[in-house]
Amino acid sequence: FQGCSMEKDIFPRILSFLGEFQCKFGRIPNRISQYSDFGIVPSYDKENSENQIIGDYKGVEFDLFETTLTQKTIEVKRQTHYVTRFRGLVISLSLNKTFEGHTIVKKDRGRLVNWTRDKLSDLEVVRLEDPRFEKEFEVYSTDQVEARYLLTGSFMERLVKVRYAFRVLNEYIEPAITCSFYKNQLLMMIPISESRNMFEKTDGSPMDQCKSLFKEMNTILQIIDILKLDSDIKL
Repeated sequence: FQGCSMEKDIFPRILSFLGEFQCKFGRIPNRISQYSDFGIVPSYDKENSENQIIGDYKGVEFDLFETTLTQKTIEVKRQTHYVTRFRGLVISLSLNKTFEGHTIVKKDRGRLVNWTRDKLSDLEVVRLEDPRFEKEFEVYSTDQVEARYLLTGSFMERLVKVRYAFRVLNEYIEPAITCSFYKNQLLMMIPISESRNMFEKTDGSPMDQCKSLFKEMNTILQIIDILKLDSDIKL
């Protein structure tokens, strides 16, 4: 690793083992607005998006980037203060089928109910067959039948693994992972702590960073594998 750049040399090589991906480092403007109708993007006034991975994996278009969304709170002595509404990864998977309904998977019960009443009043609660996942997630959808086909036991198990792979462990400090199946895309928003950046060099060893990136990417790609296995279902 001596003399190598994590961004330019190491990470692209790791990603090449997983699929046809391209890395774009630095600021990328106005990325989150295209997902405003997916029902899981919080209200915000400022967006700071950067560091993108795009590509194709087994026929599924893949788009991942980091973003921080902040909202204006109050002005004190002509100084504007902002509160962070979301900081983490946004992942979009474009699938080879169009969903008839709109399905949202989220952990935070109270805020989802309020959000649903205000923005997506036609969503209904979906009861999952496995009580273990009902303790982990709340599901809302405009199409109960489609939601149950999408949210198989394999998918929900993988979603739990994604949550832990990215260290989303404490919902009292930061929001939990959220997903939205809408049109022909699965949108995932995965919060990460302020002390962590997926692409930048940290205090850990280069090998530890490589292992972490490989684990995180592999977990996401396994979700694509599951969705591809289920794609024969006539939705």
